[in-house]
Amino acid sequence: MNFAKYHVSYADYIVSDDIGVERSARAVCDRHSGVGACGLVLVRENPFRARFFRPDGREVPLDISAALCAGAYLGERSGSPKICMLTSAGVCETEIAPSGEMSAAIPYKKTGEMKVRHADIGSGIEYIKSFFCGTTRAVCRVNDIYNAILFGVGEKMSGYGAFGSGADVDFVRTLSRDKIEVRSYERGVGYITSGSGAFAAAKVLAELGECGENVEIAVDCGKMRVSTGSDARLYAGVSKVMRGEI
Repeated sequence: MNFAKYHVSYADYIVSDDIGVERSARAVCDRHSGVGACGLVLVRENPFRARFFRPDGREVPLDISAALCAGAYLGERSGSPKICMLTSAGVCETEIAPSGEMSAAIPYKKTGEMKVRHADIGSGIEYIKSFFCGTTRAVCRVNDIYNAILFGVGEKMSGYGAFGSGADVDFVRTLSRDKIEVRSYERGVGYITSGSGAFAAAKVLAELGECGENVEIAVDCGKMRVSTGSDARLYAGVSKVMRGEI
């Protein structure tokens, strides 16, 4: 298997165009015996297509951070700064700006009223249920993200009965109207800085009137920002870590 590995704000993804790689997603993403990553993207050309796999081997319709990595990989191969790739959640367009910053257009559809609900998991947490690009997500507004992580709220919320087969959980703290902090618990991955989570959280807060349509995401490494208006996009820095064969 030939692959390239990329970073997006400390989240790392493996991109490959080898046939049959999806059967090895768990082994390849393993951080002890494999390459190690938050996910695997399998890409095809003519036309551009992408499939997204979590480290536990489960396929998801779309992962925005991973889509940026796929766009960087396909853009390098094709020589085009703009890539339109077909995913299970619809067409996702990525683009590399002259500055090197990448963006991904979000095939987002609103799924009903944003309603604040209470989760009976012993922590008194409230959440807003959202269906984002084929995946159920729970956006939780908190005062201290890392306190929620410390007490395993992500794991408890992910398996909460209201989500059926489970949900990805996005913890968000509002720093100002134009800046938010987001950390996500994604099934099969754990706690990461997720592009999908950042966009879902920003979209929910914008629709609740708690932030603007253009917000900066506070991240530990690099830059990330979200536009939730008519041109819904996530912007982030993407860096290639390595190429290899396994």
